[in-house]
Amino acid sequence: NLIEYAFHQLKEKIPWVCISELSLSLHQLIIISSNYSQVINNLDINLIFFGTPEFAVDSLHEINLNYKVNCVVTSPDRKSGRGQNITQSEVKNYAEKNNIKILQPDNLNDKEFINKIKEINPDIIIVVAFRKLPAEIFSIPKYGTINLHASLLPNYRGAAPINWCLIN
Repeated sequence: NLIEYAFHQLKEKIPWVCISELSLSLHQLIIISSNYSQVINNLDINLIFFGTPEFAVDSLHEINLNYKVNCVVTSPDRKSGRGQNITQSEVKNYAEKNNIKILQPDNLNDKEFINKIKEINPDIIIVVAFRKLPAEIFSIPKYGTINLHASLLPNYRGAAPINWCLIN
């Protein structure tokens, strides 16, 4: 199913997977994933993906191959480089190429943004390499929110979790 697939796809790089901010071992993950089987086997699932960097694109791609991603939430476009050119996130680039609806909130606590998520009425939200979601958002989906993270939370959160995990 989807959770096991995501774990196996990333297990070479990621020692742990986090679901609702609880770090779980592979054994615990498989037990929990069986609870999601009725949702995950349903191709009509209403799914929202939260992610920004290239690291998240592989997960988004594999999920999108097997399930309909109704919406992607990613960071707003930013200026970068010497020329201060506007750059899009890798997740946004992927979503545009695959005709997936894109939301780019400046503030995750913004009521207008939260109402848009509620209107989409997701069955599940999948988060990969994104900011910490407020409880009001991660409690919206019928079947919960799955957060795939590149480290053991909360010890190695931030911009370089794999690097800090290896250093320490």
